[in-house]
Order: sequence, then C-alpha cells, then structure tokens
Amino acid sequence: MYKRYYDLIKKFFFSLKYTGIKATYKKVDIFIKNIIAGKQLSKYSFDCFYQAKYIPSNTTNTDIKPIAFYSVAQTDIALLAARKPLYLNHYSPRIPLVYSNNASERINYHIKLAKEYQIYAFCYEVNDTNKYKNFISALNLCDKTHPFCLSLDACLTADDINTVLNITDFSKMIKLDEKYIIILDIRRLKNYKDIDSFINSAFSIISHNIKDFQIWCRILHTADINHDKISRYIYSADTDKMPSISANSVSYINKKIQHYLYSYDFLAHFFCHHIIKSDKPFYKTIINGKDTLYKNELSVYKYSLEIFYNWIKTECSFLRDNFKENERFLFIDSFNNWDEYSHTAPEKKTGYAYLNTMYRAVFNKKIYGKKLSSYSQAMPEEMCSKAQICLQIHIFYLDLLENIVTEINKIPYAFDCYISTDSTDKAEYIRNYFKSHSNAVNVIVEIYDNKGRDVYPLIAQMSKYVTKYKFICHMHTKKSKIDIFGDNWREYLFGSLFGSKENIENILKNLEMNKGLGIVFPKPFQNLENAIHWGLNKELAENVLQKLDIDIKLPVNNIVFPVGNMFWARVDAVLPIFTNTLANNFPNEKGQADGTIAHAIERLWVYTAEYNGYTFSYCGEK
Repeated sequence: MYKRYYDLIKKFFFSLKYTGIKATYKKVDIFIKNIIAGKQLSKYSFDCFYQAKYIPSNTTNTDIKPIAFYSVAQTDIALLAARKPLYLNHYSPRIPLVYSNNASERINYHIKLAKEYQIYAFCYEVNDTNKYKNFISALNLCDKTHPFCLSLDACLTADDINTVLNITDFSKMIKLDEKYIIILDIRRLKNYKDIDSFINSAFSIISHNIKDFQIWCRILHTADINHDKISRYIYSADTDKMPSISANSVSYINKKIQHYLYSYDFLAHFFCHHIIKSDKPFYKTIINGKDTLYKNELSVYKYSLEIFYNWIKTECSFLRDNFKENERFLFIDSFNNWDEYSHTAPEKKTGYAYLNTMYRAVFNKKIYGKKLSSYSQAMPEEMCSKAQICLQIHIFYLDLLENIVTEINKIPYAFDCYISTDSTDKAEYIRNYFKSHSNAVNVIVEIYDNKGRDVYPLIAQMSKYVTKYKFICHMHTKKSKIDIFGDNWREYLFGSLFGSKENIENILKNLEMNKGLGIVFPKPFQNLENAIHWGLNKELAENVLQKLDIDIKLPVNNIVFPVGNMFWARVDAVLPIFTNTLANNFPNEKGQADGTIAHAIERLWVYTAEYNGYTFSYCGEK
C-alpha cells in the first residue's frame, strides 16, 4: 500500500516537471474523480461477476429455446482493445475475440459461444441497412453459421426493409409452423397511427419477398395494441413507468449525462409477476444487466446473477404453462450489445457469466453455491481399497487431537493423512496418536515453520503429494483469538465437513458424480457475515493470480470463499495453488489479523476452481 502512494507521489512530481502545474493538477483532479466515481459505483453494486465455464459433455436437449437479440450494428469497436479503465474497478481492455475489430473473426467467435451455451438462435436487430450490409458481408466470410430470425426496427423505411430481405439468406432462418418469423420492433413508436402505418407497410413489403411468414411484434409492456397482421407479441419492460433514482445521485466523471438508474431486482420481480392482458400469445423479454452508467441508456443497479437466474427460471415455467413444446422461445436481451463501459460482457475473464447462468437456468442446473444433490449410486469400489482421498491437517493445538481423529474416522473410504506441525515433540506425539487411533491408511507428519497460519504448511506439504489423489480435504486446529466464536465456529466447520458417515459420503458422492463440482465448504458461520469481504487482501489476491497465470476478473463485492479455510475439493480444481512459487512467499508469523498472502489465498480457492472449469457447493451441518 505504501509503495502505491510512493509511486503516485513520484508520478505527480514527474508530471509537474514535464507538463507544468496546470496540466498536472488537471490529471490529479481526474484521478481523484475516478476514485470517487469507483467508490460511488461500488455503493450501487456495479460489480463484475465470475462463474465457472463448465458445460457437461452429456448435455441433454431441453424444451426451452433461448433466442438472444444480437446487435448487427456493433462494428465501431477498434479502440476497445486498447482502452484504459475509466473508473475504479472498471475492467478494461477487453480480450480480442469478443471485441475483435475483424468482424468475421468476432462473429465466428460469437457463434461458437452460442452453440456451446445452447442458444437456439440469434435475433438480428436491424436498424441501419448499411451496417446490416457490412454484417452480412462479414457473416458470409465466416466458417460457422447459426439459426436466426430478424428484428426490423421502426426507423427503417420501406426501401430499407426491401434491401434487408433481398440480402438475407433464409436457409438458416427459423420457422414456426413452417412459417418464417419476422419481428417488428415498434417500442420507440408512441401513437397507434404510426404503429399501424409501419406494420402495414412492413407487411406489404415482406409479403412480396417471402411466401410463408408470420409477423411478431416487439413492444413495451404498457402498450395496448391489437393488430390483425400480428401473430404474437414480445413484451419488454417499459422502464419509464418504473421507480428509479437519478444518476445525479452518483458522483461520476461525465456531468453531461442525464438519465436514471433502475433496480434490477425490482425490474425482474415486477416483470415476472406483471399480468399482461393480450388477445394473442406473447413472450416476455429477459433483460440482462447493463451497467452503462456513463451513457444515456438503460442502466441498472443491484444486478446479480442469481436474480438473472431466477428470472429465467420463472419465464421457463411461464413458457411451459402457456405454450406447446415447439413454441417455447426464451428471449434474452441481449447477446452482444455491450460497450466499453459494461462489466457483464460475455468473455473468459468473467467466466462468460451471464451465458453460463442462462445455460444453468434453462437446463435445470444448479446455480453456484447451492446445497448438495442426493445420489443413490454407489461409489466406485476402489474408493474403499485404494486411498484416493488425502487429508491435510495442520495441528498447532494438541488438545484437539481426539476431536479431529473422531471426525476423520467417520470417513467411509480409504484415505491418507498428511499432518503439519511446528516442533519435533509435537510431531512425535501426533504420529503415535494417529497410528494408534485413526483409520488412515498412511500417516505422514512433517514439521514446518510457524508462518502463514494453516495455509503455508498446507501448500508447502501438499505440493509434494497432492497429484497422487483425486480428492483433498483440509482442516486445522482452529482457535480464533480475534472473536468470541472460535470454539463454536470450529465445531460448526467440523460438523459441516464431517459430522457423520452419511454426510461425508454425500459430499464425496457429489464430488465423484458431479464432474463439474470442484470444491465444497460450509456456508459462512452465522456470526461472521461481516468477515465476508476482501479486507486488505484484494491486491494481494490479484498478485497471487498473476503468479499462477490465472487470468480472471475478481469481483469487487459479493465474494465467495470458505471462511475459516476448511473444505473438501477435487484436486484438479485447485491444483494451481499447490506450487512452490507460493510456498516460498509467506512472511514470518507476527500475529497478523489480515492483509497477508495466507488471507489472500483463503479467498482464492473458489476462483481458482472456477477458472479450471469447476463450480462450488455449500455443505450443511449434520
């Protein structure tokens, strides 16, 4: 931290020398405003969300057909790859493929993602014929194709629509009841006369170009229209009619912007439960979070993947209740309409978070951090005959030996124990006790310097052995000196991770049967909710990830980690952490309560697992 301040002061005087006092103070003013803006943004939960990019190879078909609106006008993005962050915690630059200035390369990559995440079709949003021509030219150079339908904006003239239809290849266009789906976007039209005129004109032109088609209409939920040429409606939330807060309440840099922020939580809840009276079948568009605070566009705050997930689940239930299986189209706004200000763009650094969440909701997969499943299948027989499980136990307090051995003896499978402690006398006592009282196949006790709490010996010891095993469990003789819940907290952790033979068997079955599950740990102890934050450790955590070549964007808020640093894990999921590169970087123990590499690593188990393609689940006390 002091080095950061030193660097800032050095930069200040360097700038003062070469650019003069006026220019230097202008830079300082911008820097301070950026920090203020970032803190204000954090207040409104403009955050980056990361989720594991795990897609099972045995994905089954679903009756729900996701259709993602796709902006064909996203072409002027050459500067994004080099753009610097605009405010504190803003993630920039973007990775090349998602925002590549090579349109064909970019579209190819988007199609690859769409197929991987089981998006049934794109809905190309057309509001400019020249940009659509450029898009089609790039699309024709792609080596991949994807089903689509067209959304024609009300700003298009009759000639524009004719041009669009003439250059469109209908061989990949989706149909319903053997008729092509054409969507007219009339959300910007305010009076019925304009709406009627546009629909009639578009219908006339389309009928001259396509033999079998049906017109759907994209409208706001407050609109009240009834048109005989429209087969179905696609409703979007009319945010002008919803509660909002002024963006002026947020201290941000660009004071020229005058717009409002909408609560994503309220938006989702309202639109899910709003009753729409319509004489024709209709769909409701699901809006993914947009944090374009710096632009005059729809902006939301309090966005979360869980709200997005639940919104999709609710809409899926609506589709199943009201439509036949071949009609269950789930409209998502949008796939690629992201700009340089957005945190939620679909890319590797954020785990393709919104795409991943959509996939999980549609295919009835758990969102991260939910309770374990129940499996009736038996575990492989070799789990009992050969130790595929290792326990690493850091023992500092000998009076807890009996408690620990009682818990680990409930494991119904073969396991080895690796134990770390800080003295020869303790090591000898522990070795004899475990050999006499534990069910471990092998017991290895080693001495390590008293530093890094339980994290340093865990990494230093298991870096030598962990690759021999499929699963690892870490526990330690926790006695917290900084809170009054130490004993209760430890008992809660032991009970959740062990507790009974049935509980342990259930945890291990989940790890064995669910190939996408990487780490399991107890929910945070109820008296320690205030400890679930970065504290002084975020910059340290980012440095650790850099050493491990793990390129992800850590969330600013809403972090998830095994508070207390005890867990079960799949070795492949957390393997990158077990390296001498980290083991050699622990400072000597001085009673630090926060801000050490040990505290940083404790907060990285989940994100390391997710980077490797695995998710996490909570286990409950039994």
